[in-house]
Amino acid sequence: MIGYDPIRKLPSVTVQELAGLEEQTIEYLLRYQYGEDLVKKPAEAM
Repeated sequence: MIGYDPIRKLPSVTVQELAGLEEQTIEYLLRYQYGEDLVKKPAEAM
């Protein structure tokens, strides 16, 4: 699903959708000590 970010005036898509990751995978990564960085870096690259 593609949403719309009215502040940036751009379509918004999650890393999860772009990478085809399951919700459980994202939750696992975020629980990891550096998990937030693991999610942010691919998001910036995409």
